Amino acid sequence: MTWLIANDLPALTSYEELAEDFADLPVLAFVRNPWDWYATWYRVMTDPSARRSGAIWESAFGSGRSDFRTVVTRACTGKGFESPITGEIMRERGIDHYSALHVRVLGAGLEAGAVEIGRWEALADDFAAFCARHDVRLPDQLEATLRDAAASVAVEPYRELYDEELRELVGDKARAIVEGFGYRF
Repeated sequence: MTWLIANDLPALTSYEELAEDFADLPVLAFVRNPWDWYATWYRVMTDPSARRSGAIWESAFGSGRSDFRTVVTRACTGKGFESPITGEIMRERGIDHYSALHVRVLGAGLEAGAVEIGRWEALADDFAAFCARHDVRLPDQLEATLRDAAASVAVEPYRELYDEELRELVGDKARAIVEGFGYRF
């Protein structure tokens, strides 16, 4: 069995594009605690060693001048936030950027029941369970790697970044993910 399927699909390839070539395969995607996701997104995007550009960097992040609260508020309300990837979905559904990414990438697959969702915080266990449900035997080395990796899927210390108002804003705008996957702040 070949474990890697060679492809040139870019990050954030939508289910519709994926289904064209891989319709006969089961699909697994992962969701993450939205509060934690925003903390990691901010940290990664503002890393001084990385060069950033584009509409989101310039609008939400103020080209690196915006603080966490400002970035997350913009990403949740859409005010001062320009995203060619998620902007329309955010406006149409009244959701945040992270939820809109989820919809953009998985939308049709979720609606068709063709995508299974695991939780980032349980990545190794959820992946192994997905493989077991589809009678995919994991090579011994991959099983060992998953066991070792389970401990390394750390949750960012995000709570101190939020005040009550910002915490509620994310919870409200990402409600479908929060409620659908049992996330709590």
